[in-house]
Amino acid sequence: MKHALKLIALALLFAGGATQSHAATQDYRFELTDQTVKMGHDVQINVRLVNSATNKPVTDATITEQKLVMLMGGTTMPSQVKALPADANGNYSFVSDLTMAGNWQLDLSAQVPSEKDPVHGFVKFQVVK
Repeated sequence: MKHALKLIALALLFAGGATQSHAATQDYRFELTDQTVKMGHDVQINVRLVNSATNKPVTDATITEQKLVMLMGGTTMPSQVKALPADANGNYSFVSDLTMAGNWQLDLSAQVPSEKDPVHGFVKFQVVK
Protein backbone atom coordinates (compact mmCIF):
# COMPACT_ATOMS: atom_id res chain seq x y z
CA MET A 1 0.00 0.00 0.00
CA LYS A 2 2.82 2.41 0.89
CA HIS A 3 4.51 1.60 -2.41
CA ALA A 4 1.30 2.39 -4.33
CA LEU A 5 0.91 5.73 -2.52
CA LYS A 6 4.52 6.64 -3.33
CA LEU A 7 3.93 5.83 -7.00
CA ILE A 8 0.77 7.97 -7.06
CA ALA A 9 2.54 10.85 -5.34
CA LEU A 10 5.45 10.56 -7.77
CA ALA A 11 3.08 10.50 -10.76
CA LEU A 12 1.28 13.61 -9.46
CA LEU A 13 4.60 15.37 -8.95
CA PHE A 14 5.67 14.67 -12.55
CA ALA A 15 2.25 15.60 -13.92
CA GLY A 16 2.31 18.89 -12.02
CA GLY A 17 5.80 19.67 -13.28
CA ALA A 18 4.84 18.99 -16.88
CA THR A 19 1.76 21.20 -16.61
CA GLN A 20 3.73 23.98 -14.97
CA SER A 21 6.41 23.86 -17.67
CA HIS A 22 3.82 23.90 -20.46
CA ALA A 23 1.94 26.76 -18.80
CA ALA A 24 5.13 28.83 -18.66
CA THR A 25 5.48 28.73 -22.45
CA GLN A 26 1.96 30.18 -22.74
CA ASP A 27 3.31 33.35 -21.12
CA TYR A 28 4.68 34.56 -24.47
CA ARG A 29 3.15 35.94 -27.63
CA PHE A 30 4.43 36.82 -31.08
CA GLU A 31 3.47 40.25 -32.43
CA LEU A 32 3.76 41.69 -35.91
CA THR A 33 5.74 44.94 -35.66
CA ASP A 34 4.80 46.31 -39.11
CA GLN A 35 1.05 46.21 -39.59
CA THR A 36 1.26 46.88 -43.34
CA VAL A 37 2.94 44.20 -45.44
CA LYS A 38 3.22 45.08 -49.13
CA MET A 39 3.19 42.52 -51.90
CA GLY A 40 6.52 41.85 -53.64
CA HIS A 41 9.74 39.88 -53.78
CA ASP A 42 12.08 39.60 -50.79
CA VAL A 43 9.51 41.18 -48.48
CA GLN A 44 10.64 41.50 -44.87
CA ILE A 45 8.21 40.44 -42.13
CA ASN A 46 9.14 41.77 -38.67
CA VAL A 47 7.98 40.04 -35.50
CA ARG A 48 8.59 40.57 -31.81
CA LEU A 49 8.39 37.88 -29.10
CA VAL A 50 6.91 39.38 -25.94
CA ASN A 51 6.74 38.09 -22.37
CA SER A 52 3.02 38.52 -21.61
CA ALA A 53 3.57 38.97 -17.86
CA THR A 54 6.01 41.87 -18.25
CA ASN A 55 5.07 43.14 -21.74
CA LYS A 56 8.79 43.27 -22.50
CA PRO A 57 10.38 41.89 -25.66
CA VAL A 58 12.42 38.71 -25.38
CA THR A 59 15.84 39.58 -26.77
CA ASP A 60 17.65 36.26 -26.36
CA ALA A 61 15.31 33.72 -27.97
CA THR A 62 16.33 31.55 -30.90
CA ILE A 63 13.80 30.94 -33.66
CA THR A 64 13.82 27.19 -34.24
CA GLU A 65 11.03 26.84 -36.81
CA GLN A 66 9.13 29.10 -39.19
CA LYS A 67 6.34 28.26 -41.60
CA LEU A 68 4.52 30.74 -43.82
CA VAL A 69 1.14 29.99 -45.40
CA MET A 70 -1.44 31.94 -47.34
CA LEU A 71 -4.90 31.40 -45.89
CA MET A 72 -7.37 30.69 -48.68
CA GLY A 73 -10.85 29.80 -47.44
CA GLY A 74 -10.61 26.35 -45.87
CA THR A 75 -7.19 25.60 -47.31
CA THR A 76 -3.65 26.94 -47.04
CA MET A 77 -0.89 27.50 -49.56
CA PRO A 78 2.65 27.19 -48.14
CA SER A 79 5.36 29.64 -49.12
CA GLN A 80 9.12 29.66 -48.62
CA VAL A 81 10.32 31.83 -45.72
CA LYS A 82 13.83 32.48 -44.42
CA ALA A 83 14.77 33.72 -40.95
CA LEU A 84 17.17 36.66 -40.74
CA PRO A 85 19.43 37.36 -37.74
CA ALA A 86 17.58 38.91 -34.79
CA ASP A 87 18.52 42.36 -33.59
CA ALA A 88 19.45 43.31 -30.00
CA ASN A 89 15.97 44.73 -29.32
CA GLY A 90 14.14 41.42 -29.72
CA ASN A 91 12.99 41.93 -33.29
CA TYR A 92 12.95 38.76 -35.37
CA SER A 93 12.77 39.22 -39.14
CA PHE A 94 11.89 36.90 -41.97
CA VAL A 95 12.00 37.31 -45.74
CA SER A 96 9.73 35.79 -48.37
CA ASP A 97 8.29 36.37 -51.81
CA LEU A 98 4.74 37.56 -51.14
CA THR A 99 3.39 37.79 -54.67
CA MET A 100 -0.29 37.45 -53.81
CA ALA A 101 -2.41 39.88 -51.83
CA GLY A 102 -4.53 38.31 -49.12
CA ASN A 103 -4.44 36.83 -45.63
CA TRP A 104 -1.25 35.13 -44.48
CA GLN A 105 -0.03 33.40 -41.32
CA LEU A 106 3.51 32.95 -40.02
CA ASP A 107 3.78 30.02 -37.58
CA LEU A 108 6.79 30.21 -35.28
CA SER A 109 8.63 28.22 -32.64
CA ALA A 110 11.32 29.75 -30.45
CA GLN A 111 13.59 28.53 -27.70
CA VAL A 112 13.66 30.97 -24.80
CA PRO A 113 16.70 30.34 -22.54
CA SER A 114 14.63 30.47 -19.33
CA GLU A 115 12.10 27.89 -20.62
CA LYS A 116 12.43 24.13 -20.86
CA ASP A 117 9.99 23.77 -23.76
CA PRO A 118 9.84 25.76 -27.00
CA VAL A 119 7.38 28.62 -27.33
CA HIS A 120 4.93 28.20 -30.21
CA GLY A 121 2.77 30.91 -31.74
CA PHE A 122 1.75 32.68 -34.90
CA VAL A 123 0.99 36.06 -36.40
CA LYS A 124 -1.70 36.68 -38.98
CA PHE A 125 -1.36 39.56 -41.40
CA GLN A 126 -2.72 40.89 -44.64
CA VAL A 127 -0.56 41.43 -47.69
CA VAL A 128 -1.68 44.43 -49.76
CA LYS A 129 -0.79 45.60 -53.28
